[in-house]
Amino acid sequence: MTDISKYIKEIKVTDINIISLSGMLEFISENYFVENDTYQIGFNWITVYYNPQINYIRDLQNPKKEDIIAYVSSNYQIAFVLDKYVGAFKQDTKAYNMKYISVNSFNDKILFCSDTALFSDIVWIDDDFMTNENISFDFESFYLIDDGIKYINPKHFSVIDFIDYK
Repeated sequence: MTDISKYIKEIKVTDINIISLSGMLEFISENYFVENDTYQIGFNWITVYYNPQINYIRDLQNPKKEDIIAYVSSNYQIAFVLDKYVGAFKQDTKAYNMKYISVNSFNDKILFCSDTALFSDIVWIDDDFMTNENISFDFESFYLIDDGIKYINPKHFSVIDFIDYK
């Protein structure tokens, strides 16, 4: 399990004076496609696709979900990168001084957050009481969940859970 809090605490907001991530990656290799690349303070997410068989610029192909290799924060500070691509991606993005979080899958619940106050816009609910009879039932949390509130369990969540939270 990886605690995302430690990465967030290390971020220093800086004024970036380098080319956009999409410009850099697409210059290095036309096998990259970068979606939603708008530099912003905060945590919106840029999706990075890579396929060595496709020249996205020449072939004008739309990227496929299975070609996603990374999600990068829109302030270029943090990147969740699939394990098999992390070495090359670090090399290709070294100018950005990102914190790289290597993951085996974007869907596995391999993350946790020990300091939820860092993400005050996220509703954090430990819903483990619903599946573990040894934990006291939390009626207040249950009512929120039953009302359909969007939340993340701070003890275990996936990259997709985190980046799709809005």
